[in-house]
Amino acid sequence: MNTVIKKGKRRNVQRYLCTTCKHSYQNKRRSKRTNKKLLKEYVWQRQTYGDLASKYNRSTKWIQRKLDEAKVKSVVKINKKELVLVVDVTFFTRTKGLCVFREPNLKKNVWWKKVKVENTDIYLQGKKHLEKNGFVIRAVILDGKRGVREVFSSIPVQIVISIKRR
Repeated sequence: MNTVIKKGKRRNVQRYLCTTCKHSYQNKRRSKRTNKKLLKEYVWQRQTYGDLASKYNRSTKWIQRKLDEAKVKSVVKINKKELVLVVDVTFFTRTKGLCVFREPNLKKNVWWKKVKVENTDIYLQGKKHLEKNGFVIRAVILDGKRGVREVFSSIPVQIVISIKRR
């Protein structure tokens, strides 16, 4: 019968020893890169908790916990002061969404916020935040959400209307 005993720690990683064959081993380190990789797939490839859970052979709760632990830089350093923005809210569930202000020429998200509903106040918060930090918004591209055009009334706006095909 194989018995395994704890045999000290090395760099805060527990080591084990098999008393029968004298083989020693340690737990694999849990990489923080996994969190970043999951977050990247969740946000940019629009994967759901279920999709990621089946891909990584983990539970949806584990995926959710890892995404919550992922560090997100809230400050994006951009030298360019004049922005052309693509603005939209994407929902992952009925009450979990993300409002993103993106500068497509720089390929950078300049402001984002977790949201439960899409309304004009969220767009106004993003606009005020950018203007407060010295950015000049030259133009905005957004969807046809009612009332959002008024938030950007002093700025040229292009509205993109998507047609859903069934």
